[in-house]
Amino acid sequence: MIKNKITLVILTFILIVIFLSNNSLGVASISASKDSLSIKEGENATITITSTNGTGTISASSNNKNISVSIGENWIESGKSITLSIKGNSAGDSVISISGILSDETSEDAKEYNINKQISVHIDKKIETTNNTITPNTATVTNTTNANTSTSTSSSTQVTNNSKPTETKPAETKKSSNANISALWLTPKEYDFTGSKASVLTYNTKVPYEVEEITIGGRTQDSKAKFTSGIGKQKLQVGNNSVKVEVTAEDGSKKTYTVNITREEKKVEEQNKLEDTNTVTEEVNTTKLENTVDINKEADLLKLEVKGFKFTPDFSPNIYEYKMNVDNTTDSLDVITEKKDNNVSIEIVGNTELKEGENVITILVHNNSTNKDYTYQIIVDKLAKIDLKGLNENLNKETQTANNNRKIIFGLGIGIIIVLIIFIIVKSLSSYNEEEDDDDEQKNDDDNDEKINLEEDEKLFKRIDKKEKNEKEEEEEEEVVSSPKQRKKGKHF
Repeated sequence: MIKNKITLVILTFILIVIFLSNNSLGVASISASKDSLSIKEGENATITITSTNGTGTISASSNNKNISVSIGENWIESGKSITLSIKGNSAGDSVISISGILSDETSEDAKEYNINKQISVHIDKKIETTNNTITPNTATVTNTTNANTSTSTSSSTQVTNNSKPTETKPAETKKSSNANISALWLTPKEYDFTGSKASVLTYNTKVPYEVEEITIGGRTQDSKAKFTSGIGKQKLQVGNNSVKVEVTAEDGSKKTYTVNITREEKKVEEQNKLEDTNTVTEEVNTTKLENTVDINKEADLLKLEVKGFKFTPDFSPNIYEYKMNVDNTTDSLDVITEKKDNNVSIEIVGNTELKEGENVITILVHNNSTNKDYTYQIIVDKLAKIDLKGLNENLNKETQTANNNRKIIFGLGIGIIIVLIIFIIVKSLSSYNEEEDDDDEQKNDDDNDEKINLEEDEKLFKRIDKKEKNEKEEEEEEEVVSSPKQRKKGKHF
């Protein structure tokens, strides 16, 4: 009977634990029909999002404008699905982030979970197909007279030749090999060398010790040629600084110009001139302020910005270098400028075919009326490409491993608790059985004692009865003996 009770208690407890563990492991989550997607420009695609356990609202967004993302209905219920629509706008890589809060309705307290899932999308550039013009061969038939041997234009007719048409292919244009400069200069202008020519490959100049950096600017004869090195701001060391300015033509031909800049050594000032330092500094600052005001008034470049991005510091005609960061999907930048008048020409170099790491966009400003040149630079740091698919796979594997480990640990904990509870129950029942055995033994002892007492009492009663019987018999005998004596005595009297 006791063993049946123990078995019933253990089975009941195990069923309760299993029920509670099933509820506690219910974690709200979502799954996607595809973790990665590849489409072309202008194409549409759909992905099915399913809630495996949970109800609530979700939203979708993209880290890049080259795709459009929309959800027909942002409310999702447990076990049901909704559709995510995707349209490819331009070539590149993007990531769709799906986020929201889902409530686990299987738990008593309806616990809420933050959902965050990513889907990588690659968009291929659409290949444009051109229709080649097909021109059928035609033949002209003319009627002539023998007498005049002249052509009769009134009777001439055109007959279409039904021969197989031929396709005309566009003529290939030869790429330019012009890698010559049209101008090369230094900023500030007071340290510039005199003139520049395409045939002159080496230029020399000297700057005082106080000049720690200088900017090299230039223009190419061919608009399709590009400066590939040397243009922009250059840090100067004391002594000779040789800068190689390289020009790459459209066909890949290269030409190198050398600019030698000598920075003078620091001069030791006389002690008696130290007193005038503050006065000189104030005059220099005043001069710089006046020059700044004049430059602002006569600035040839009035506006400089990059569409969709912000660089630092804010644009000023007196600041010639700016910095900004872009993501890995950005291959080109739209640089927007505004010039003072039509006498100013602006050339932008290096804003396309951005590579990972540092890129330099050069804005060359030339005033045709004053013959002044200015060079502005935007240093663009393009982030390295991230393997989103591999990252998502690793993240999913780590999440799955973590969930499995959590379940294993939870199961071990539940198992240990069950073993402890069973041990306690068995221990308690064992103690209870021992107490019952002790009680039975005590009861048996008491019964034995009582039986012994009864037997002793019975013996005692028997002895008492026997004694009383003996006494009674003795009394009767005495009475029998005394009676004849009395009779004899009576007769005597």
